[in-house]
Amino acid sequence: MEYTEIATERAYKRELRVIATRTIGFVFIFTLLYFIFVEIPVRWSDWIEILGLLCSVSLLWFVTSFISLRRSYKKNMELL
Repeated sequence: MEYTEIATERAYKRELRVIATRTIGFVFIFTLLYFIFVEIPVRWSDWIEILGLLCSVSLLWFVTSFISLRRSYKKNMELL
């Protein structure tokens, strides 16, 4: 994703907070929908499975968004 409007440190930090908020929101909504449509885990191994999936996906999403934001910020700073 390209962040063309991120050219100041303030905008960079604001967008970083937005990315973190979206990731946390995703974790919350995914967990809620999983519990509604699949089931609430009963066994310990089921909890580990769902938490592992959630951690993996949310970490991947946050890291890719962070890398994209950082690259766009550096590129925009060079253009100024």
